[in-house]
Amino acid sequence: MKNIIHLASVHNRTDNRVFYKQCIDIASNGFSVRLIVADGLGNKVLNGVKIIDLSFMQSKSRFLRIFFTSPYVTFKTLRMKADLYHIHDPELLFYFRLFSIFLRPKKVIFDMHENLSEQIKSKNWIPQLLRIPLSYLVKKYEEFNLKNLPVIFAEKSYSNHFPNISKHETVLNYPKSIWINPVQENKINKIPIIGYVGRVGLDRGADILINAVAKINKNNTQLHLQLIGKIPSEVKNMIDFKYLVEKNLIDCPGFITNDKVVKYVHNWDIGFCVLKNNPNFIESYPTKIFEYFASGVPVITSNFPLYSELINNFNGGICVSPESTKDLVEAIYEILNSPDKYKPSFHNEVLWDSQLSKLLKFYKEII
Repeated sequence: MKNIIHLASVHNRTDNRVFYKQCIDIASNGFSVRLIVADGLGNKVLNGVKIIDLSFMQSKSRFLRIFFTSPYVTFKTLRMKADLYHIHDPELLFYFRLFSIFLRPKKVIFDMHENLSEQIKSKNWIPQLLRIPLSYLVKKYEEFNLKNLPVIFAEKSYSNHFPNISKHETVLNYPKSIWINPVQENKINKIPIIGYVGRVGLDRGADILINAVAKINKNNTQLHLQLIGKIPSEVKNMIDFKYLVEKNLIDCPGFITNDKVVKYVHNWDIGFCVLKNNPNFIESYPTKIFEYFASGVPVITSNFPLYSELINNFNGGICVSPESTKDLVEAIYEILNSPDKYKPSFHNEVLWDSQLSKLLKFYKEII
């Protein structure tokens, strides 16, 4: 039995892509799988995957994570025997290269979840004057480190940004079959629900969503909001967020596992995915759109060309300006008044199984 190690010290141990889609399904296809994390929650065997916690300090500091946790996790992991090391975090790749000078050669795959160099251009915690030069340096660093390394792209567009990577495969974040809702007509909510799953933030439209739901309720139309994910203080401090809390019109269960998320989404009337005008968003398929579609839920999303194409293909929603609360309010009313018109027609070829087969084939070619 071939032994695979996934390194994902920055990710949650039950991350949707890393754990639920890759680790669990790889283990069920004849591989021995270990997932290396650094979350302080201890070791555990879950769904056939051995989770190993290599944390030695608990801190939210990026500095400590990059310069202390990441090298420690990488060194400890590379001392473990495996047929293939599957790396998910960019800083871990740097330390892998560094430590490999002193260790025997290892078979490694890097999984590019995001286009980091493009993402840096819109990072608020980086001073604006430094974003462009830092983005350039990171791009050169990635090109150098990845040139002779097998790479998995999470988006089709990434291969255009890295044409010199000779061995690569695109493994998209399509939803697993658990998202398919067999009883789409049996909504149990008394008032309609609009919901969002993922990292809640202003760059992902939390401001216009909260403002729109508050405005609709103030206009005497009942609409409930569900935000599934960690809520940052900048969102909690919004006046309309406090209004929705006070009126018991918002539900924030926090980060929950996929099997529980599905039950929430199946009961929604509208799925929200209005991302702001960010270079990394514009070229990337939002996983949640496919998840909403699979659940039979109409989607309101940004009017980017890639997103508009998805909405047209599935006939399941409306595209709006990512900065316009007015457009969002109008789209919500339109779907609530004509739900059958926007019911998505989901295609089974965009389920995770189609991507798992590519991942397994890629593994076998490398091992």
